[in-house]
Amino acid sequence: MTAQLHALSIEDMPSLLVIEQQSHALPWSEASFESSMAAKHWMQGVFLPRNASSELLAYAVFAPGLDDWELLNITTAPEQRSLGLAKQLLSAGSNAAASAGAQRVLLEVRPSNAAALAAYASFGFEHIAVRKNYYAASAGVAREDALILSLNLNQYLAKQKSSS
Repeated sequence: MTAQLHALSIEDMPSLLVIEQQSHALPWSEASFESSMAAKHWMQGVFLPRNASSELLAYAVFAPGLDDWELLNITTAPEQRSLGLAKQLLSAGSNAAASAGAQRVLLEVRPSNAAALAAYASFGFEHIAVRKNYYAASAGVAREDALILSLNLNQYLAKQKSSS
């Protein structure tokens, strides 16, 4: 069966929390997801249909703005990584941002997250700034800076158009 992308709902909360807790040292709480839902953030998941239900494989949360959309969270279940699901979500969110008239997508990432940095760079994100000591410390790890990355949506759309 083919994985499908669709909007997240409160019914997806148990799966969201399991994947979030498996994936992050400092995971989002249920209240954080509920807050994004209440704020009408762009929240999509990649699901694998299974009989009468479906299994959540990955998800993304974007906060829409006028000129900028911010990627707040993108996570893939550990056993589903390296399948292109995050790229699928980045593409869908970036296209939604462009359709809404945004000029760029912004995100923050830890400098120690080499896999994410490589994935974002290959997608077209560029480093634009640093937020010193942004990320809270976790067990035995000091506070960490956040690298701010930006995706120019006009360039992204032009690249998509030329590759189709």
